[in-house]
Amino acid sequence: MSFDVTAAGVNFVDLSRARGTFAGGRRPPYLAGIEGAGEVVAVGEGVCGVEIGARVVGVGDGAFAEYMVLPAAGAVPVPAPLSPSRA
Repeated sequence: MSFDVTAAGVNFVDLSRARGTFAGGRRPPYLAGIEGAGEVVAVGEGVCGVEIGARVVGVGDGAFAEYMVLPAAGAVPVPAPLSPSRA
């Protein structure tokens, strides 16, 4: 599954990886960013439960890129925001 990243978290792991000091972690160069959220733009053959256009969040490599690829099982659906009348 691939999604268009619209938001990404920046945290201790990201900063430590960028400095090459994350214990047991990857050393640069690598795909930066581990937490991303966005809209699904493609799904692999046989993927069930995730549809194109769904909003998801996930953890993996590449959250600072334009698109992030994750196993479908690694993505969590994001509920639609409440309208002001439902808040």
